[in-house]
This record gives sequence, C-alpha cells and structure tokens, in this order.
Amino acid sequence: MSDTQILDKSVDESKKFFKNEYIPEVNIYIDDANLYLEANIPGASENSVDVSVEKNILTISAAHNPVAESENLALQYAEYEPGDYRRTFQINESIDVDQIKAVVKNGVLYLNLPLRQPAVKKIAVAAN
Repeated sequence: MSDTQILDKSVDESKKFFKNEYIPEVNIYIDDANLYLEANIPGASENSVDVSVEKNILTISAAHNPVAESENLALQYAEYEPGDYRRTFQINESIDVDQIKAVVKNGVLYLNLPLRQPAVKKIAVAAN
C-alpha cells in the first residue's frame, strides 16, 4: 500500500463522515433573564429550520440545498453539497422551554431561551 492510497482513503473516509451533515458554529450569550444562542446556517431555507426540545435536549436542524439546476442554469463546479445542519445541546430545568423563541435572519438562527426566575414565596410571620 502506498502513502498516496492511505491519504486518499483518509480523505474519502473524512468525506463520508461529514458528507451531507454540517455542524453549525454557535455563539452563546447570557444575561440575568435569558440565554441567547446564534447558529450559523448559511444556505438553509427558513422553511427547513427546526428547533425542538425533548428530554432536556435542544436540537437545531435545517436543510442546506444549493441552487437547483434549471434549463438555463447548469452546475459547473460545486464545493457545497446538499445536506443537513444538526446540533444538539443539553439544557437544564433553568430554561423555560415553553417560552423559547427562534428567528432566522441572513443565514443565522437566533434563539432566545428565557431563564426561569426563582419563585419567591412570601411567608406570613405571626406575632406571639
């Protein structure tokens, strides 16, 4: 086996591992009331974006579909392949999952994850 074959095989294996699946890069911010997540999903259509929470796992996903060929337009060269963005995060009970909001703008998914505010219970004090 030559060094070239080993390198080619490694390249092919890495392409298989990542082929058609993209892991979006994220920035996460926090303040007193919210956790904010920004995920880069360039090329994903707004209609394909999905955000879900199940068993404290937040999942973001979207489909990446390059421009389709038409009668007047033929693909000459492609570095982008059709595929899906997908990333998961474990969240805890401090996130109010019923109030999560998501917006897609210019290839970025913005999530606002409100933090549950601790309940303050007023205790009546009796005088003796």
